[in-house]
Amino acid sequence: MRSRNFLSPVALAIIGSLLLLVVVGSLGVSLLFRSASTPSTNGVVGHVFFQDDALGKNDMLHIEVQNVPDPPQGNHYFAWLQNVSGQAIPMGTLTLQNGSATLLYPGNASHSNLLAFIRGVFVTEENNGTSAPATPTLSAKVYQANLPAASFPYIQHVLYSLPGYPTHASLISGLFDSIKGINDKAVSVVDSIQSKQGYALTQRQAIRIIELIDGSRSARSSGDLPASYPDMLSLPVGLLSSPTQQGYIDALSAQVDKINQTAGDNATLRQHAQNVGNALADLKSWIQQMRGYDAQILKASSLADPAVMTAALQLKQLAGDAYTGRTIPPNGGPTDAPGSAGAYQAYVECQYLASLDIKKV
Repeated sequence: MRSRNFLSPVALAIIGSLLLLVVVGSLGVSLLFRSASTPSTNGVVGHVFFQDDALGKNDMLHIEVQNVPDPPQGNHYFAWLQNVSGQAIPMGTLTLQNGSATLLYPGNASHSNLLAFIRGVFVTEENNGTSAPATPTLSAKVYQANLPAASFPYIQHVLYSLPGYPTHASLISGLFDSIKGINDKAVSVVDSIQSKQGYALTQRQAIRIIELIDGSRSARSSGDLPASYPDMLSLPVGLLSSPTQQGYIDALSAQVDKINQTAGDNATLRQHAQNVGNALADLKSWIQQMRGYDAQILKASSLADPAVMTAALQLKQLAGDAYTGRTIPPNGGPTDAPGSAGAYQAYVECQYLASLDIKKV
């Protein structure tokens, strides 16, 4: 008979998908909350935030501007995205209420990552009735948000793509998805051992975990993945570095260091970069421990050995901390502080690296 706590792989996949949607939604709420609580400095009157939806990464923009005067009767504020070719793409009319102007731009039909081609955002005051303007009235530009030129290439590497890594995911997405996958599989490992009938599943999930940590080739060459076991995922990049391939954690750390070096007097950007660095340090330590426990499971002569369950429970705890962060009392939940931040906190802080300051023209 199966344990009451045993969940099938299908159920775990459904739960994982729902959790990912919760993370995406929570990220949007976090961005909005923190933008509202951050005081204006250096003439900054608002912010542009990149957001994800269920079908894309950084494929939406949220614009918030404070202390906005009412436009003359018949006029309205209209937002534009300027791309690398200099073309102004219409995004929509800002909603004005009590001096605050907002807009959520849903992106294009392909859900393209906007960081691939954006060069700035600006707002014009238009007078064209209820129809959307085809081109901006540049003489009526009232607000402008520019990219941090020196840091932006490294921000793109973090949130869009870096040569030598999978093209379908950014560095932070690769890290987040890998840790999410490990968390799902670590839960499955414990449940399958407890069922005492799922040892084949235990083995398969432990193989997948070591591949996510080391990358498939390195897991094999290091001996963490025994020669008698097959590859399950065939991953070119793992979370940890190998002699031939820098892992997601070290690659992210290198790009974040470059953002710090090029941030200039942008203290906010440097702080977010530091917060990412804190999370990456936590993750590296926790994942190295996870590798040891997972290797112990893979090399066990009998999965019925009580020591295997002990290792599986340790693996599950560390995987949960790595995914959602670790709560350090008296805090009510994980934070971006050292020792607490996990993949979720790293993801949120990486999103903040790309936020743009809006200033009056």
